[in-house]
Parts: sequence; structure tokens; C-alpha cells
Amino acid sequence: MGYLGSTFTQPGKRNAAEGRIFGIYYADERENDVKVDNRPTAVRTADTRGIHMGVVGGNYVRSFDLGPGRVDGVLWGAGQIGSWGHLSEAAYAYDGELGYQFSHTAWKPWLRFGYSFFSGDGSATDSVHGTYIPLLTTALKFAPFPFYTQANLKDLFGQVILRPTQKLTVRTEVHGLKLANSNDLWYTGSGAYEELNFGYSGRASGGNVELGTLYDIITDYNLLHNLTVSFFLGYVRGGDVEAATFASKDADYAYVQVLYRF
Repeated sequence: MGYLGSTFTQPGKRNAAEGRIFGIYYADERENDVKVDNRPTAVRTADTRGIHMGVVGGNYVRSFDLGPGRVDGVLWGAGQIGSWGHLSEAAYAYDGELGYQFSHTAWKPWLRFGYSFFSGDGSATDSVHGTYIPLLTTALKFAPFPFYTQANLKDLFGQVILRPTQKLTVRTEVHGLKLANSNDLWYTGSGAYEELNFGYSGRASGGNVELGTLYDIITDYNLLHNLTVSFFLGYVRGGDVEAATFASKDADYAYVQVLYRF
């Protein structure tokens, strides 16, 4: 895997911006791990050819003072081309986010919303693999309740961040989740970190796209200078996609994390 990028900055206290363009080359030559996609199992098992793809994209981030607070915005996009075994890779993804933080108000409320799209594959029988693959990602960064990943996904979300004290941050979110293409799978996972495991799993959608609505809350408390305790609680009201696999569509998840920085 190789990466090359260039970043352009516009520093400033009242008006700041940053842009980046990047290119990534990703290769996976493992022959014994069956690729996860929407082709029949026998076809995927017989396809031992490697994965070679290039990812080209960019992002733009800007923030500026407006009224009693500060506006921030994010634009990001990427395209993937290359080969997915015997198939040609042609996939894309994009994200747009907008926020406003009341900098001089108690608890400094920060309101944000956004939309992310990660393409899915429209046909299991053609010669093109159209599912966006997030390479070696960390699901907890965008999905603390990791029942989905950034592949074949539409994510419309709203977010509120509060800082009651300098040590405590509270973040609550709502995500409306759908599959980008009903002919593709419901994907989970974080990439090929293990020699004997492809890294992603996929479940049949049953021809549906409604993955569900996720409600969650995260609290981070800086107990000491280098010690942070985090608590997460999430509940998902599942859609028809889950019903194609599980008897119950709804789920909840909670964890406590202790982070010590040396």
C-alpha cells in the first residue's frame, strides 16, 4: 500500500481553510482468502487473482466566524479504479458536512449535519465491481456501533456536541442508514488486518435498502492530563435489511473505554 498527498493551508483565526489532494495504491495478493462481494460463492472461490486499485481524491475544510459562533464545512470525495480479482474496479464515494458552534455560549453547543455516500455494485453478473472499498479503515472512528462500514452505504446524520466543562465532552448523534444499491450486500468490517481473514463480511440485503436508524451518545471525560474515560450507548431501530438475516431487527450496544496516553 502506498500513499501520496499534498495539503494546502489558509491559516487564520477568523477564517481558516485547508485543502488536500491524494492518491493511494492498494494491492492484496492473498490467494486463499475468498473476496467478499455479491457474486455467487462458487464464482468468488474460483477467483484467486489479486486486488490492485488506485484511489484518487481530495477534501476541502473551512471554518469562519459568523455571528455569535463559528461555521465549519467539509467536502470530501474519492474514486477507485483498477482490478478486483477478475473484475474491473470502478467505485466512488463522497461526503459533505456543515456545522455551527456557539463559541461564546455556555456548554459551547456545536450543531452539525451531513451526508455520506459510498457506492454499491448494481449487478452480480457483469464484469465491473462497483462497491467502494474503504481499504484499511478503523470502523470505530465513524461507527462506534460497528454494524456497518463505508461500503454500499448512504448515511444522513445529525450531531450535537456539548462541553459542560473543560474536562467533559458529550456527543449525541442520529444516523439514517440505507444501502446504496439493493443488489449489493450489507457490509461490515475494518479491512484485511489478518492473514487468514479477508477483513470484510457481507450479508444478503433481500432486495432491500433500509438498514435502520441509529441513535447514540458518547461521553469523554478527561480524568487526568493523560487519562480519558469514554462511555458509549447506542440503539438501532433496524430496517428490512436486517430482517432478511435476523429474527429481530433492533439492537443496542454499550461500552466503556479507558485511554491512557504515555
